[in-house]
Amino acid sequence: MQMEGSYLRILHEGSGKCRYTVIEPLPASRSQITDFIAGCGSFAANIRRVKKLIYGFESHYGLALLAAVHWSVVHARVPQEELNGIIANVRRWAERKVIAVTDDHIATAYKRLSEENWLHGETA
Repeated sequence: MQMEGSYLRILHEGSGKCRYTVIEPLPASRSQITDFIAGCGSFAANIRRVKKLIYGFESHYGLALLAAVHWSVVHARVPQEELNGIIANVRRWAERKVIAVTDDHIATAYKRLSEENWLHGETA
């Protein structure tokens, strides 16, 4: 099934390091998408939960940061009470990916994940 042109418009905006991609539904497809989501049980609630989590973290960097902090606590089993351990684990990951992360950014991502209950294995 072809998504671009049928249901979605993909725009590339910005330039250089500030280049990003915007994916949005075509106006004519919005009702079909809404109907599909309505028929998928908890899908809409899950999408709202993710949107709330990533608000303000929508860049590649922000999403990678949320994912790295989440992975550190949930999968690498760094105790969530040990922010310094989480910071160290994310920094090790970032070195391999050649991503410059700051302790403040890691702490902010940790705070968001914690406030939105993403660190205890809860599901929507």
